[in-house]
Amino acid sequence: MTESTIPTILDSIKEMCDWNRRPEDNLLHCSSDLLGSLRHAQLRMGRAPTREASLGSEFRLLSGSIWHEQVADKLLLQKILRVEEEDWVLNLEDVEVDLTEGLPEGWTGTADWLFWNGDFNAYVIGDLKTIKGEGMRYIYANGAKAEHMAQVSAYVHALASFPDVGSDQVMGKFLIVYLPISDAPDLDVHPTVEVCVSMDKDALWTMMENKWQATSDWKLEWFETGNVVNDRLAPPMERVQKAYWNTSRNVYELKLVPHWTTQFCLYDEPYCDCRDQGTTKIGEFDLDGAYTPRSGYEGIEAEVRVSDLELNKRRSAA
Repeated sequence: MTESTIPTILDSIKEMCDWNRRPEDNLLHCSSDLLGSLRHAQLRMGRAPTREASLGSEFRLLSGSIWHEQVADKLLLQKILRVEEEDWVLNLEDVEVDLTEGLPEGWTGTADWLFWNGDFNAYVIGDLKTIKGEGMRYIYANGAKAEHMAQVSAYVHALASFPDVGSDQVMGKFLIVYLPISDAPDLDVHPTVEVCVSMDKDALWTMMENKWQATSDWKLEWFETGNVVNDRLAPPMERVQKAYWNTSRNVYELKLVPHWTTQFCLYDEPYCDCRDQGTTKIGEFDLDGAYTPRSGYEGIEAEVRVSDLELNKRRSAA
């Protein structure tokens, strides 16, 4: 081996990140595509050219994978675990359970953990989410995120459809464990176990079937025209509302901000422009929670509210 062919330390670390990437399987994924960007999923399938991901984002993904492996190894050693929130004692049956067989056509998904609840003679599905410390602020105030609830709900219904299982052997409640990987200012950051009730199967399956049909229509147009960007390509995700505390004015400003999937967008125009959407203030909440729209934005209804917990904290500090 010549000196020029010897990899550097950073080359070796980058190679670890490359190994951690999921190979393209031309399927929609419950972990990212249920409430995520369909456009991004379609562009991924179409092998649209991407910018190189930053090493920082690659490290975050790799860190999540490492934590999943470490926690799974620990739970496999422990086998019997207690869920204080429900007074359950669970036996770990398996980890990394492929549930693709029970999902609608075109979808795939893998549950992190499969438990058995002997008191109910039924399986319980569990999932691990690594998250920035600042992100725990939302979890403590609101519980599990909608996209995570949709993902694991799909797993619950998929498992219940297995011929050797059946719906009476799968609990409608499931676990999502949030594991913060950093601290956050003015917040007692700690892991939490969220016990969730699975979403309605019919509504979930209809959404998944519609997304796959839209993807199939886009694929057909792509194959016929040779153009990944065509009339069937899904639009970018619309911006969402989010409230931010303004220290100098003692109000929460309500803004339209890019969807959370934007931070993972690796595409440039003409493939996707979601990173260029920007942020727009549309109104504000006072310390009593009363909302006042910004002039010119009266037609946009406030879809989010500031929690009583946050308002009480700000009132106490004012």
